Amino acid sequence: MYYHMYGATTNTLTVRTQKGNNAAIDRWQRVGDHGNAWYRLSGLSLALDSETKVIIGYLRNKARVIVFVAE
Repeated sequence: MYYHMYGATTNTLTVRTQKGNNAAIDRWQRVGDHGNAWYRLSGLSLALDSETKVIIGYLRNKARVIVFVAE
């Protein structure tokens, strides 16, 4: 996966996992402006099974926005 976080209003990008109805757990996070470039997400290893969701989201104006859920 690649990410691009550029600009003064860039906030937080988060990858989370959620198993069944349990609370989601943050697995990776970046905050702020990282320049006008694409970066490969590294340092993340997820042990997945049929009960685990991967949730990719970001914070915008203090509200969490979910951009992708894989079940």
